[in-house]
Amino acid sequence: MKNTWFWIKFTLLALFTFSLGVFNLPESVQEKLPTFAQEAISGYKIKLGIDLAGGTKLEYKIDFSEAEKKLNISSETNEINTTSSAESLKKSEIANGVVKTLKKRIDPDGTKEVTVFSSQRGEDWFVVVELTTDIDTKENRAKLEKITSLEFKTPYPQGELGEKAKDATVTALLESARTNNQDFDALAKPITLSNEGRGLNLETAYLNEITEAVVGDEELAKKLLTQNPEYIGWADNYEKLQNNMYLLPYYQSPLTQTERVSEKSEKTFSDAEKIFPSEKNIAIDKLPSEVLSDVSLLDTEKSWILSGKYLVEKTKYNEKTQSFLYSLIDLSSQSDAVISQYKRKSVKALEDSRFVRFLYVTPRWQPTPLGGGEFKVAKVGVDPNTNYPIVQINFTQKGGEIFGDLTGELAKHKNTVCGATGDVFAIFVDNEEVSAPCVREKISGNAQISMGAGTLREVQREANQLADNLNSGATPAPIALVSERKISASLGEKALELSIYAALIGFAMVTVWIIFFYRFAGVLAIGALLFYALFLISLFKYFGFVLTLSGIAGVILSIGMAVDANILIFERIKEELNAGEKFVDAVATGFDKAWSSIRDSNISSLITCFILFALGTSIIKAFAITLAIGIFVSMFTAITFTRYLIMGLTPNVLKNKTSVFIGLKKRD
Repeated sequence: MKNTWFWIKFTLLALFTFSLGVFNLPESVQEKLPTFAQEAISGYKIKLGIDLAGGTKLEYKIDFSEAEKKLNISSETNEINTTSSAESLKKSEIANGVVKTLKKRIDPDGTKEVTVFSSQRGEDWFVVVELTTDIDTKENRAKLEKITSLEFKTPYPQGELGEKAKDATVTALLESARTNNQDFDALAKPITLSNEGRGLNLETAYLNEITEAVVGDEELAKKLLTQNPEYIGWADNYEKLQNNMYLLPYYQSPLTQTERVSEKSEKTFSDAEKIFPSEKNIAIDKLPSEVLSDVSLLDTEKSWILSGKYLVEKTKYNEKTQSFLYSLIDLSSQSDAVISQYKRKSVKALEDSRFVRFLYVTPRWQPTPLGGGEFKVAKVGVDPNTNYPIVQINFTQKGGEIFGDLTGELAKHKNTVCGATGDVFAIFVDNEEVSAPCVREKISGNAQISMGAGTLREVQREANQLADNLNSGATPAPIALVSERKISASLGEKALELSIYAALIGFAMVTVWIIFFYRFAGVLAIGALLFYALFLISLFKYFGFVLTLSGIAGVILSIGMAVDANILIFERIKEELNAGEKFVDAVATGFDKAWSSIRDSNISSLITCFILFALGTSIIKAFAITLAIGIFVSMFTAITFTRYLIMGLTPNVLKNKTSVFIGLKKRD
């Protein structure tokens, strides 16, 4: 039974090794794998740092001067002291919040090669941003240097009062854009980020394109196309569309006439309705079968087509059936001459057009008097009733009074997303909604936000993230560029090439040395090293570690440490064989006796890694992380993988030939 378990484990380890090999196949070989295998492994690649891929390293100094005025930072304690010890906030926490905010600005979805971290030199704090060449743009530089904003907003009231408030908000928005000659993108971006609207570009817009953009209102489309023919910029007024969406027009070019080939007919569906009877509100499954293939060509409401001897018009959307309804006119009793009047023909003509941009706005949140200036600090605490993390928000005295008034008003709202009473209170950082908790009663003074459902770890992570967002958004800690260093891609390629050569040379030297001294056991040790390399590379790929030049140094050093563990094991096995132990017993005892030495040496190395990571710069941190990962993998490789290789792959004929098996020539 014991032997059976060994071979089961050996087989599982072999399968695991095979899967690591497939995971690390070259791209040219991956293309020959089955589709499901390609999809499973294609997204994982080793990410290179800027010292290998090329790019720019920017160092910004965090300016705490405004924060010191607002929150009374003590230079001696390196903390922000507010009215009580529970409200203290360390500079390191502010720096950490700034790091997360900058990372989110440049790499919101986590797919770019961006490294952002903070460091301290003396009493000064710095943020280092490493950008690869492709994302080192003026736009991203501007994003980094923008001061973070914190805003608190509430929903608009229901009914007529809410509509008037929305009208006033959009009016003020448009007036501000016109007064400041604001660019379209500058106004559209924050609105899009807050999910309160979207932009639409119509570079060569004719009447029919604008009609479609304004939900089929042709009169409005004519007005928008032709008003102020020579004007460029924001329109004087907004337009409220049929779906209660606000439209803010921006004219990118004057009105021009462009030759256009279009499909036109002598008469339209509206003309036919005045002459012939029509059936209205027909579901698509009730239409004649011969027109179904042409119905798919109708892209917008009020669009129509002649299909055979039927005129079909798409009318409105049925919410219940989740499908469009149609109007139908049967012309089968009419002559070919009458029907031909509704056939579209290609017509070349000059038509009015211009480059227009539409900003659609659907106001969800109205600003409040409560802002970053009234916010002190956010801390993660624990709810005594549930023992789950919460976020405690502390306001200034004025902020506490405003917050009490706002929550008291929200508590009066009826039948909202929060239930029969109450409404949401939204928190925005950099125009992005980070939290929208429900408020069901008036809260005087400070606030307490309970997190959503989930495991304790998930809720803790959510609470920490919200607190960081609030602190970085509210704390007036702008950054200033103090140094910039360019790294060329060619230099990175050369460094990577030399690093790979160094690793291969080191591996070859270790291979020769260990096989010379330990013979067949040395061959197995090299097999274990290959497994170690596959395992380590797989970890880097799967978890998205960014590999730097110093990180490669850590990997190369860990290879030597992995060999060192095998040497300790082999020497202990030699001692047991020399003492007359049988092969199986000698191997088992050798591994057991070597474990304590391997464990202690690796623990001391890990302690060194921890110190290097805690106190070192980014280069030293990268070295420490890769070395630590390599140490853990090497321990698993030496203690587990090498043992199974020796027990499972050593031929019986070598078990008694110790000189060939492990280089033991004679017994003392």
